Amino acid sequence: MRCLLRWLCLVSGVMLLGMTPILIMARLGHQNSAAWIAFSTLEGRGQALYRVLPDGRNLQRLSSSIGNFRHPTWSPDGQEIAFVADLNDTTDIYRMPSAGAPAEQVTHDYGNNIYPLWSPDGAWILFMYESPRALYRIHPDGTDMRHLSQIEALLSLPVWSQDGQWIGFENQDILTGQSDIYKMRADGSSRTVMVSRQDQPGMNIFPVWSPDGKWLAFVSNATIYRMATLGGLVEAIVQPLTASGPAYLGWSPDGKWITFVTRGSIYPDYRLYRVPAAGGEVEDITQISTGHYAAPQWSPDGEWLLFAGEVPSNRNPAPSRKVELWNIYKIHPDGTGRQLIITAAGPNPTPIWSPAINRTWQPLLLLLGGVLSLGFQRKLGLA
Repeated sequence: MRCLLRWLCLVSGVMLLGMTPILIMARLGHQNSAAWIAFSTLEGRGQALYRVLPDGRNLQRLSSSIGNFRHPTWSPDGQEIAFVADLNDTTDIYRMPSAGAPAEQVTHDYGNNIYPLWSPDGAWILFMYESPRALYRIHPDGTDMRHLSQIEALLSLPVWSQDGQWIGFENQDILTGQSDIYKMRADGSSRTVMVSRQDQPGMNIFPVWSPDGKWLAFVSNATIYRMATLGGLVEAIVQPLTASGPAYLGWSPDGKWITFVTRGSIYPDYRLYRVPAAGGEVEDITQISTGHYAAPQWSPDGEWLLFAGEVPSNRNPAPSRKVELWNIYKIHPDGTGRQLIITAAGPNPTPIWSPAINRTWQPLLLLLGGVLSLGFQRKLGLA
């Protein structure tokens, strides 16, 4: 019996210790990888939410009832998804577990509550009330809804700073078409103009913070600028490529690149580009669509870009066309490895990566288990 115990402890300890380096390397290599892509697609008379692996496998339906579900957005820990749903003659924000389950209503008022966006700590959901337009925040459990700021119009969605202390947004004058870019504290206080139409006449749009929070990139009169968040230094990064100007800016997770979409030289031809964040040569990554498209997104590990474009053959406006089709792709930032993930139907599917979840503590527990196992042997006098 003593020999058997010694043998079992020895084997378990060696196995745990032996597996630990392998598991640590695996975790370090994949801790920043996105495990899922959430999106909406036409189903019956409404839209349903699905998730799929980045290689197109394991498609799973998330929404459990019939309705119009759209604009999914992941909580920072990847455990929940907030989304917009048209139910009971109202448009409200809902949330559900990321693996799918009956949804819980977050907002409860008669109006259009749209474009949910989690705060980096997961404590709040920022959203827009459509009429009259205003920004609000609310706890995910539906409590403590707060009005943050009134807005006239906007072309791009508000953005959280990485530390969750600030919210950046644009506000467009509906009479002149010109716009300012503001920042405010997460509670709506300290509203400050960051980019003024007096200093930068025209449309100042698509603000986005760098991952380290030191820079704000934005578009002004078809030019991409970056501005130091402390000190106000403004630098032009990309001069106009076309008259339409760039849209949907995105920083790479390491802060070295900025991606954007602009119309190509032949209309309609929407293309995805990247440029060094400090300025430099613009690189043409790929064609996104000859029609409508979804804003491209970086994967959390920076290895892929996710985007969706309307299927070209679907642009025929003949009455026989019944359903819009969208191809969802991923591609490496250098333009290689373009892969079709899945085709969705209906309005814009707004695909979105799940966040990076760091679980490097799990191999450390295995290492501790191995050490304790060998220590247990010594305690029993088996080693």
